[in-house]
Amino acid sequence: MRRVWMQEGRPRGMQHESYFNYKRVKRDFRNIQKLANEQYIEETYDDINNAAECDIRLFWKLIKRQKPKHSKVCQQIKHNNIVHTSPESICNAFAIYFEDLYTPADSPTFDDPTLNEINKAYREIERVCKADEDLYLPGGMISCNDISSVIKQLKRRKACGNDMIQNEHLIYGGPKVSECLSIFLNIVVQKQQVPSDWQKGLVVPLFKGGDKSKLSPDSYRPVCLLSSILKLFEKIVLIRLQTFVVLPETFPSSLAKGYDPLPLSSPLAD
Repeated sequence: MRRVWMQEGRPRGMQHESYFNYKRVKRDFRNIQKLANEQYIEETYDDINNAAECDIRLFWKLIKRQKPKHSKVCQQIKHNNIVHTSPESICNAFAIYFEDLYTPADSPTFDDPTLNEINKAYREIERVCKADEDLYLPGGMISCNDISSVIKQLKRRKACGNDMIQNEHLIYGGPKVSECLSIFLNIVVQKQQVPSDWQKGLVVPLFKGGDKSKLSPDSYRPVCLLSSILKLFEKIVLIRLQTFVVLPETFPSSLAKGYDPLPLSSPLAD
């Protein structure tokens, strides 16, 4: 399909049959590839679980296979005309750059209509949440079923946050973990306070690729690793808000161009 599309001059737009077929086949291939990868990961974890009970040598052999073989650590970076080579100075340079980049600033091109819509939705959220003093969240307290349904959607082999709790801990923890988390998260909502570890994130700069300079911090995309429990809590809160307060399309996707995600727990006091 790609060859046919290229032979026709690489037309753009779904109105062109070759472009439409090329995109459709590419999408189908990626979906099949994703399912195959998930199945492989599922089988790998089953093998690890079985080996842990009967063959400890095989268990550690399988564990070591999951570790990356090559290091992708940045060797040097140039910021403010200074070349940093030590790990500490590189981290500090990235920290200064990303802090300046994400510090809010007044902009004449700011999207005021979107801001007004968000403020309107936020006021509605406040009104609903304050309507009943005994109502922790719209829809009532967080139940074990709420947590279990979100845990089932978690992806495996994802990096953990500062608390070192991975999605696998929650996935394989069973009903007891869901029960403990329901008690814990309801206390967080009731007290309007979050653990200090939830307010910490490990920022990992990922090279954007292409012909960009590896010396420039502008060539790296910051990815913040947050607590798995925090993200689970945020997902539950988001589902409640979309179900009982505002429509899903009220808030833009964090992956949309021009937007950056902000943790839902940010307004909660220390």
